[in-house]
Amino acid sequence: MSDLINRQDAVAWVDGLKRPETVRETSAEAIYRTAWNTALNSVMAYLMTAEPGRSGEWIDDKYTRTCSSCGRTYWMRSGDGWNYCPECGAKMEEDSNEVG
Repeated sequence: MSDLINRQDAVAWVDGLKRPETVRETSAEAIYRTAWNTALNSVMAYLMTAEPGRSGEWIDDKYTRTCSSCGRTYWMRSGDGWNYCPECGAKMEEDSNEVG
């Protein structure tokens, strides 16, 4: 059984969230619509490039944690316990070098 969401269903769902341009939208509404649609386009781009079966592990430093798969570094906050990398989608193995 796969942990992944069906890619076509996810893209269709995200595409359905996009906001169409309206005739009488204010500048604030236009900015909001543009930002919203840009964010959704980023999500769709990620969905189209996510690799099934990608895995990695966190490389922890005192205040940061780095994904071993893509190299992206994140600031750690108390309670951060992600089991995946938000950048590349790699599923993290059990953390053997957890800072604490």
